[in-house]
Amino acid sequence: MRLTWVSVVFLAACVGDDVATSEQEMALTSGEELRGLVSSVYGADINRYVPKLVQQFYELKDHGDYYGFYTGAGHPGTYCGLRCQEHWQGIARLTYPPAARAQFLVGSSHDDGSRLAVVPTGSSDGLRLRGNQHSLTKRDWNTKPRSQQTMVHAEIIEPCLGSCMNHPGGMQTLGQYLFIGAEKIDDAGAGAKVFVYDTGGMGYNTHDPVQLWGIRLGTDGAAFAAVAKLAPLSGETESRVLLITAGNGSKTLTFNLSRLGHSITSSDFFGNPSTGSTYPEGTLTPSGAYPSYWTGLYQSMSLLVDDAGQLYLLGANKTESGGDDYLDLFELDVAVAATGSMSPDGAPNVTASVRRVAHKTMSCIPSIAETSSEGGQACDFSAASGTYVDPAGRLYFYATVHSDSAINGASTEWTRMMEFRPWNHVDNPSTSINETCSLFDAWVNLYDGPLVMNGYGTYIPFGLNSYMIDYLDHYQRDQGSFGTAYNFNDRVRSLQYCIPSGYKFRLFQHEDFGGASYDLPGWGGVDRRWWNSASGWSSGCFMTSTGNTCL
Repeated sequence: MRLTWVSVVFLAACVGDDVATSEQEMALTSGEELRGLVSSVYGADINRYVPKLVQQFYELKDHGDYYGFYTGAGHPGTYCGLRCQEHWQGIARLTYPPAARAQFLVGSSHDDGSRLAVVPTGSSDGLRLRGNQHSLTKRDWNTKPRSQQTMVHAEIIEPCLGSCMNHPGGMQTLGQYLFIGAEKIDDAGAGAKVFVYDTGGMGYNTHDPVQLWGIRLGTDGAAFAAVAKLAPLSGETESRVLLITAGNGSKTLTFNLSRLGHSITSSDFFGNPSTGSTYPEGTLTPSGAYPSYWTGLYQSMSLLVDDAGQLYLLGANKTESGGDDYLDLFELDVAVAATGSMSPDGAPNVTASVRRVAHKTMSCIPSIAETSSEGGQACDFSAASGTYVDPAGRLYFYATVHSDSAINGASTEWTRMMEFRPWNHVDNPSTSINETCSLFDAWVNLYDGPLVMNGYGTYIPFGLNSYMIDYLDHYQRDQGSFGTAYNFNDRVRSLQYCIPSGYKFRLFQHEDFGGASYDLPGWGGVDRRWWNSASGWSSGCFMTSTGNTCL
């Protein structure tokens, strides 16, 4: 069922002499819908569109891969105590320029000032990270991450010299520019700000993002900052940028449009530099009783564009009292206000409506993890989270726990995180063909339940524990025991795989490659198998198609 709510307040015209309202701006068509600018590639100030967005959302795996990172570079770490004021708040994986893709950014709240940190990913192609908590003797949730994922840079976003925005929220990149919403801990009256960083100079050996400007919002909060470049409106030849923030406990969305003729690198891009503030071009607030699915408190929201220019908001949340972690996908319609009025910042006032088109419950801890394991829970959607779209348009999601800790035998503190990926990360959603894999990206994914067909005719692992075996990482885990690697002995009910011609994966009934066997022949494309009950497979390995020896 698709539910819709609309509740809009827009500002009356109040254009002073200090705001230059061009004839081009006054020629706007009342009621014209704002559309995202569709690009098939990332650019300096634009994100690529997301093909088959709703389908990709439904086909995002609801169980993630373990991927942790260490505290370093002078970051004070996070401690989520009684009031949990110091904790991770936002995460953004970099997309542009290509050299910057080997890093992601995380934000954290602290009494003495919010912080931004840089972590290397080890993946410069911008594709799937894969897990980094593998061991020959331990399960992923009992293993510490690789040391390469240690912070290489950390800085205070806004120093606390009397007062500051020390509580950053969800963040999103627009090409090489990072937008971060920030509030003051326990002080809604202090208002909120958005800070913008330039990551264009970051690369393999340069890790310092450059803060360009910060601007005060005319709202009581900024739980997140979501951003997208728009197609030019009628009568305009220049694209505007749409910025969405959230106040009132994430229950009220605030819309800001950039000013024509102003650079994204300038503090007057959205507002008046003389006052250091901006006026909203519109707000959207749900009613108190309807719809029931909008609870507010979205920890992060990202603004996405599909192949038709339709705008979407993807939000992460957690039900109260330690309940479910979940994602909501909203179709967003924004239009020039019928009055044709302009805000004091010289941008058109807007109206807006949303409707939820998809919902997913996600799992931050596999049910097969031991309850005594400190590292079992690898994320919390009330902590840092963020959406990522890779260069081919594949949809991913990342989420962390609240704080770092020295567990799983680590001598220094590290943070647990999960990567939620497409079930078929080889497929390019921008094409109509089914892409093939090489040995370099060959994989076998084991599940503890049956696959189900969705409304798009795709078999997906809905709500299943899964053990992912990548050829590139197979040597990092115990091939002779699925139990040692992921507590998966005798659990396999179904599987999906992609192996090139000339190779296969052989399953064995018992540990240490004993008992009956079953071959998964490679032909380059994605295939699947299933059994009516737990199959009993407990070990396995990649082989050549004619061989009997593990690679």
